[in-house]
Amino acid sequence: MGSPLSAVLANLFMEFLETGPFANIVPEHVTWLRYVDDILLVTPRRFNLHRLQTALNEVEPTIQFSLKEEIHNSLPFLDTNIFKYGNQLEFKVYRKPTNKKYLIHFYSHHDIRTKIGVVIGIFLRAFRICSAKYLEEECRFIKETFLTLKFPEFLLDNCRQQTAKIWESSRQQDNTTRRLVLPTSDGATNLTHLLRTTNLEVVCQTSRTIKDTTKTKIHNNQTPGTKAVIYHIPCSGCDKVYIGETSRDLNTRIREHRYDVRHDVTTNACVTHRNKENHLMDWKNVELLIREPDKIRRKCLETAIIQGTNTIEQNRGMFNISPHIISLIPMASKILNI
Repeated sequence: MGSPLSAVLANLFMEFLETGPFANIVPEHVTWLRYVDDILLVTPRRFNLHRLQTALNEVEPTIQFSLKEEIHNSLPFLDTNIFKYGNQLEFKVYRKPTNKKYLIHFYSHHDIRTKIGVVIGIFLRAFRICSAKYLEEECRFIKETFLTLKFPEFLLDNCRQQTAKIWESSRQQDNTTRRLVLPTSDGATNLTHLLRTTNLEVVCQTSRTIKDTTKTKIHNNQTPGTKAVIYHIPCSGCDKVYIGETSRDLNTRIREHRYDVRHDVTTNACVTHRNKENHLMDWKNVELLIREPDKIRRKCLETAIIQGTNTIEQNRGMFNISPHIISLIPMASKILNI
């Protein structure tokens, strides 16, 4: 523990045992599947597992196996519970009985992107592991868990929708391409040419990070004073508006809105309003309402303005604020003429 080589050497040692002494002990008709130090064995029904365990433990004193057999056709392996129905296997997420649901709280001092990432990651685990009959049950459990941690229900529903899209996209991608990473670009052009007819992609390692390679170049032409703001976009076909907030430059955020409208990204409220009412947003009259550097104050003000304004169908903000409280917020009441 503590050395970067530890896990590699431990894995190499286990591979040495598996290809050597263990290969002479484990019969050919037994399936041996290992992940780090957890092993899943598939054996004939009347196979003597205890005899096999004893033989394996005699090979190397420092490598000692414990045994857990299936109970009522069910066996947990890592974070997966495996169920056997005849010759079919089904799966659901496994949690230890001591699990305390200790996850990130919505009011913890973390960036909202971190919180959303945690929720999507846990939903994604459900999509990857669960068989169809168990998926809805697991998603309900996840939602109930995060509701107790004060996550807004609409945010959890959005995270599940995003997860479903990520899952579908990953299943449709061609995962047959393998990548060969070279330490420098010397000779990479010739090698790429030689391998063009294979499914092997040559990637040259440089001092640049993945983020540097993939991020979009943004020129520094942003207008001073238009960062960390609350803004509104009026509709050109009715008296409703869209209220939003951003920590970045307002011009950048508006370009993103317009991109979503052009590409019919239905998760954007402006797109939903256009498709439902056949109205276009009035991009020429976008107005900056408040500049507020503090993130929590900005989101609170955004919620207050949304709940006091005739908005298009959009999320009602991060908080639930009563009209009386809104009237006591100076900047919000000034904009709403309360």
